[in-house]
Amino acid sequence: MILKPIAGLVAAALPALALAQSDARAISAKDAFASPVLVVAPKPPARSASDAASVEVRVTGSIGTNGILSNPVFENAQGKDKYVQAIREVLHLWRFKPAVDLEACKPAARNGTVVVWFDDKGGKSSVAVSMPQVGGKAEAARAGGEGAIYKVAQRPRAIFPQEARDIGAEGAAEVLVKLNDKGDNVQQTLLYATPHSMFGESAMARAGELRIAPNGSRAQCVAVPYHFCMDGDVSFPNSACEGKRSRPAS
Repeated sequence: MILKPIAGLVAAALPALALAQSDARAISAKDAFASPVLVVAPKPPARSASDAASVEVRVTGSIGTNGILSNPVFENAQGKDKYVQAIREVLHLWRFKPAVDLEACKPAARNGTVVVWFDDKGGKSSVAVSMPQVGGKAEAARAGGEGAIYKVAQRPRAIFPQEARDIGAEGAAEVLVKLNDKGDNVQQTLLYATPHSMFGESAMARAGELRIAPNGSRAQCVAVPYHFCMDGDVSFPNSACEGKRSRPAS
């Protein structure tokens, strides 16, 4: 079981227009499980002298196709009420990339567990959030190969939502494309959009025109990412766009 740490706020993202930042990738075994897109770390509660230096709380719930964790159950939480309450206060802000049904090439609801650690070292408090991810080689091979990359031969332009531009919000989306044996695009489904559904609507508007170049693999389901980046004043940045802006010009 592999833990992927997330610290603080994570958004797992030029004129104001939508640009894809990478090629399509084959859906593989790891996509059979949900993964975090946006996690707001809870505020550390006030500690008492009797509190342990490190406190762990596990949150298990159903992560739906909308990327929201519902029906949370707080495990190993006895005597940790104030830590549970701190998590509850930010839980509604968490968003996940839904699991993918590998056969249908569509988002699927799955149970997931998020682990939250509250640490206090030398009087300095910190919070870390992680999510277990699992997967097997057999499933990866059936899905098309772990990490298989596909070139997007034809990518229709996605329009940057005007409402998002007005408030300086960047975003990201990912579109699932199902391929037939000939490599034709026969089905398109939105996997996720953040921080607002309008970015997903823009990415999906012409998703039927996406064309994926063959690469010798046998994937029948690929994910095409979109990052909506802006120049100028950005009030709500996408992390992928921040990364692009921080790299020196070549």
